[in-house]
Amino acid sequence: GVGLRASSYVWQPSFAQVNGGLRLMQTQDGHGDTGGETRIANTKSTSVTGNGTLLLFPVSRFPFSASYDVSDSRASGELTASNYLSKRLGLRQNYVPPEGNSSYTLSYDRSAIESSSFGTDIARSLALAATRYSGPHSFSFNGSRYDNTHGSDNSSLSRYQINHGYRPEARLSVDSFANYSVNDYRVGSAGVAPLDNQSRFLQLNTFGSWQ
Repeated sequence: GVGLRASSYVWQPSFAQVNGGLRLMQTQDGHGDTGGETRIANTKSTSVTGNGTLLLFPVSRFPFSASYDVSDSRASGELTASNYLSKRLGLRQNYVPPEGNSSYTLSYDRSAIESSSFGTDIARSLALAATRYSGPHSFSFNGSRYDNTHGSDNSSLSRYQINHGYRPEARLSVDSFANYSVNDYRVGSAGVAPLDNQSRFLQLNTFGSWQ
């Protein structure tokens, strides 16, 4: 295999930074069959893998990053039951207001594994996180959704959490939590009615301490 890596920036390093690499690999498989005579079949294949990252405004209050990666199981050197190709995309946006008392993060990831033996498996996740401070109060929110699809089967998991903290003085604190999650699972096959399963979970907590 042959590999190449490079990194640079656009205009100024504080504006945009880019880096990545490419790898070219050629494999050859040989199969022998003795049944009165010896037959040897050679199969050649070429694959291109690599990764890249883009950073926009990396030292600002609103940095953005994007990454993409393609890998081949044949290039890892590990023994696997079947060869597969893995692709992953990641996006992330951060933001901090000028006041500096809050922060926000939004991220998205998509992963796909492709194989001639088991098909394609796709996983996606979306997440949002927010934090804010105002005097003796603190607020935070974390929400995420995860989806997985494989043929006619798919599953999803959604989670949401809200926290509130109140600390009017060093000796007194009150914390409240709310958690909610939904899990959906669907299995389907040809000629059979799909199986659907859904579960929900809700939790509310409040506790205080005084010293």
